[in-house]
Amino acid sequence: MPSRSALYLGCLVAAIALITVYTLHTDSWYSPLLKAKMSYNSATGWRERATTGEQFKPTAESLEFAVRHATPVDPDGFTVALFKPNRAVDAQGRALTLEQADFDALVSVASAVAALPQTFQWRVYSDRTSRPIDYITLKDGDAQRSVGVYNWNEQTRTLEQSTEGFTDLPDPIQNILKLASEAAQDGRPERGSDPGLVREVKDILGSAV
Repeated sequence: MPSRSALYLGCLVAAIALITVYTLHTDSWYSPLLKAKMSYNSATGWRERATTGEQFKPTAESLEFAVRHATPVDPDGFTVALFKPNRAVDAQGRALTLEQADFDALVSVASAVAALPQTFQWRVYSDRTSRPIDYITLKDGDAQRSVGVYNWNEQTRTLEQSTEGFTDLPDPIQNILKLASEAAQDGRPERGSDPGLVREVKDILGSAV
């Protein structure tokens, strides 16, 4: 019959094994979404904290992600693009320098979008037609791919139909578009605006939209 110490040791080993399995499972499935949620919370207000910095040369290699939009009156709209190590171009063509923590948090949310099932377009329900479409451009190895979102808004997330098992627009997409919208909210002209810089970014994005 095993001694009390042997039984105790066996229970301890089993407990450690159970915790290890649980941790691996959590890291694999839950942690990315939790991290993205925490990143969204910490990144909120990033545009106000960013500074209009020196001009820089955006490149495809340094691109982290971008958001564009299309409407009937503006079929080639631009919202924001982020470039390593901590630069961005906003909707007015301003070259921004982000706080590193904000930049990393934004990239974390975009990474959660990239981890979602791929589909042609996420379509939020609307009883009207010709609603805006947002395009989230993500790095896909050395290439780019875009995630289309029809009728994104802050009021409703219900999809027209179940998409990849989702009936509501997934949190990472809702959150990245909300964060990106900060780059378009300040439409005041100020020193540093450069429409030419927006054209440069659009050239980098090319046909990814």
